[in-house]
Amino acid sequence: MESILTRDGLEEIIDSDNVSDIVNKKGRAALRLAIEDGPLLLIRNELRAHNIWNSLNKLYSPHVFSHSFLIWVQLNQCKLKDFGSMEEYINRIRQLVDDLKSKGRDYPKEVLLALVLTGLTSEYKILVSNISQSLRAVEDIDSYDMDAFFANLIDKSKRLKMIDTDPDTAISASLRGYYNKKKSLNQTKNKVSKKLYCTKCHKKSHSTSDCYFLHPHKAPKGWVHKNPINKQEKLEQHALTNDKSQNVLISHGV
Repeated sequence: MESILTRDGLEEIIDSDNVSDIVNKKGRAALRLAIEDGPLLLIRNELRAHNIWNSLNKLYSPHVFSHSFLIWVQLNQCKLKDFGSMEEYINRIRQLVDDLKSKGRDYPKEVLLALVLTGLTSEYKILVSNISQSLRAVEDIDSYDMDAFFANLIDKSKRLKMIDTDPDTAISASLRGYYNKKKSLNQTKNKVSKKLYCTKCHKKSHSTSDCYFLHPHKAPKGWVHKNPINKQEKLEQHALTNDKSQNVLISHGV
């Protein structure tokens, strides 16, 4: 990095922060281009090139290299695929973060979240997308509950493991719940339909107690009260009409 700054004529930022804005911007850009994504996350919010140099110098210095830097490298190399379970993956990350804290280096929470999510396997693609979306709405990332975050990952891993171990059981359980619910709804509908029968007008759309003919006060406004006539009554009325017609014809000598 020092060679790059010297080549570009920006070596003055190494010893002093008292530089022009142009030199500061060029020095900051040169340092950021010279490092990988991991260290870049640690200094991305720093605006002064001299401070960036000091931070990177401490990170890569020999006495730190044997302690914090090695821990930091191990942390960035953590991938779920290299562990037997989600619990092992998370426990290892927590252990390394605690080791860094014990050496006076705090790992930024937003960087830790990004590291954990990018270390997951493809099965967690949807979960990663959902968590990433929710994190965008978090105004104070320092208040984000990491314990709940890790618990959510462990719970998801257990559900995925259950499906992978016995997919038929998982599918059967899902279908069983669906059909039981459907059966319950059908039984409820049948139960209601059996009760709905009016002995007055012989309809199944309502019960006798709610019949408008027997209880006109329950009828909606504008309803015309006409006594229902069933088939038997219609036949009797028709026969009576025919008898009257025949009597009239006989009386007139027809």
